[in-house]
Amino acid sequence: SANSIRATSISTRRACADAAASSAHAAPEAAAPAPEPAPEAPPLPFRYLGRVEEAGRPTVVFLARDDEVLAVHPGDSIDSAYRLIRLNDDEVYFLYRPLKIEQALSMGNTT
Repeated sequence: SANSIRATSISTRRACADAAASSAHAAPEAAAPAPEPAPEAPPLPFRYLGRVEEAGRPTVVFLARDDEVLAVHPGDSIDSAYRLIRLNDDEVYFLYRPLKIEQALSMGNTT
């Protein structure tokens, strides 16, 4: 009976040693990948040139893009990428449509 207790205790120790050895040789768990950065809209390709406000008519905003001058109103789309969504006394707000990200252009940036 003492032999059976001793045999059980030796086999338990051996099982624990085998488990420890196998976990020491196990491949390390792969580190969780870093989260992808949130997508960002590219810098606005426009410069603010000015605007015209007339009573009873939508405001016209004049923008420069490269060598092109654009006259747009709130709600207008510019190409398939941008839509002028609103303006206030300081900024013109665009929606970058591919990512649905709002961007602001300062009206003080006329250079």
